[in-house]
Amino acid sequence: ASNGVKVSVNWQTLDRNPLSIAHLKQGTEFRAVITVDELTGTTTSESMALTFTAPSGWEIWNDRLFGGNEDSGEYRDIRDNEVHWYFTLRSGGSRQFTVRLQAAYEGKFHLPEILCEDMYNPDYTSNIC
Repeated sequence: ASNGVKVSVNWQTLDRNPLSIAHLKQGTEFRAVITVDELTGTTTSESMALTFTAPSGWEIWNDRLFGGNEDSGEYRDIRDNEVHWYFTLRSGGSRQFTVRLQAAYEGKFHLPEILCEDMYNPDYTSNIC
């Protein structure tokens, strides 16, 4: 679902090659590259929030602890199971956010939605499941 903004995700190996997440082996490290596009061409939002929640079998690599920073948000909050970015999205613009992950456990896991919305305008939102 999307209204005014579109969210998409590309799964990649650490060296940026495309990756299918359907059959990850335990211990595989990879990246989620999330793209947010403003679709109206008329609205700039200074209060966008993007939430990426990892499945229970994956671990999020906290680059603040281990070095490196691929982030492009104005503010980022890394938790055990999710990452939140808060940023400005310009009219007709696009932003890209990257999170490094590891398939820590074997099994089948539900992939939660990725949600992006204006924190003060509930009509400006997008999610992918």
